Amino acid sequence: MLSRIRIFQVLLACFILALPSMGFGQKIVSITLSPTTATNGDEVFGTVTISKTATATTLQLSSSDTTAAQVPQYVIVGGLSSEGRFTVTVGVVHEAVDVVIKATDPFNRSVSTTLRVDPSPLRLLKLAISPETIEAPNIGTGTVTIGRLAPSGGFVVNLSTAQSCVSIPASVTVPAGAKTATFPIKAAPVSAIEVATIEGKDANDFMASATQRVAPATVRVDLVLVRPETVTAANTVQGTVGLSAAAPQGGFTVTLSCSQPFLTVPQAVTIKAGSRSEAFAITTLPVSAAGVATITATDSNSYSSKAKLTVDVPAVRLTGLSFSPATVQGGKPSTGTVTLSAPAPADGFAITMSATLGPVTLSKTVKVPAGATSATFRVTTSSVTDSKTVTITGVDKNGYAASGSLIINPA
Repeated sequence: MLSRIRIFQVLLACFILALPSMGFGQKIVSITLSPTTATNGDEVFGTVTISKTATATTLQLSSSDTTAAQVPQYVIVGGLSSEGRFTVTVGVVHEAVDVVIKATDPFNRSVSTTLRVDPSPLRLLKLAISPETIEAPNIGTGTVTIGRLAPSGGFVVNLSTAQSCVSIPASVTVPAGAKTATFPIKAAPVSAIEVATIEGKDANDFMASATQRVAPATVRVDLVLVRPETVTAANTVQGTVGLSAAAPQGGFTVTLSCSQPFLTVPQAVTIKAGSRSEAFAITTLPVSAAGVATITATDSNSYSSKAKLTVDVPAVRLTGLSFSPATVQGGKPSTGTVTLSAPAPADGFAITMSATLGPVTLSKTVKVPAGATSATFRVTTSSVTDSKTVTITGVDKNGYAASGSLIINPA
């Protein structure tokens, strides 16, 4: 059995023989970078130098900021050369960063150097707006500026705003070989001055912003009046359109619309030069139940104003028309009856009568007496050779109508 001393001697000999393969005696001399200042997209090469080349040695590499600069985990140095080379991957930064690149040997001996990483010049630098204040529906101009000439394919800047007083495109592209590009800023109608912040952002999250003031148009529609505000159906009332300032030379045209079919309004009204308002007629049609209509006036700049008009059903109106008998022989008479919704007023209530065919004769007007809800009238018929159906219609002064059919047979 080997003695303990002998065992120790054998182990010591093995350790001494192994030392060269572990790089004993070798020393890291330096680590260098070329170039020492870079930006995203640049190529950076590193070199680590050791003092001896006899044995290949694996050195560990590290970066103090892996977002700004990344290095491989290891580099092998020695053997045929005392230098080992590696590549640094440069990342995107929004401000200058000094990154420490370090090489460490198996004995934890190290050397380091510094790489300066600057923001890329190919980035959004500025967003400007002209003019500072615009009126609806005028269009302002935004300009984006980048740090160097755009590459082939251009350079895209995304645009956004949180305010509704302006509308802008989703993005603008700086064309290849250029450093600037413009985009339109369209003002929306506002009732008071509003301020919109417009932001630009490139693919690397570099941002710039500017503010656009939006003022109300100097001349705009700002008022619609209807008097009276409640009217009985089948009447005419007056509406008025008002402007914020006197109409310019040539006048100022405002379009009109209505939310309900029981009102009719002109398609447009023109306010004369120098004037601030203009009247128009509103005609109400018969309705079966009370209703509310909205009248809207809109100018060419998309400013609008609204007013409401309530239309009531007349208390007294024609509601029915019947005949007794409803079928007669030609030459025989029939009695017609008109019916109202309520008693006729003090001066009575007139109904205008008409018929569709000739073999009948009747009064052109039937008057319901004061306090009554109906009135009768005589219908005389002529001889016919075959059966005829005659439609007789009554219409009151408010346009409410009722019809009935009378059948006339041969004698």
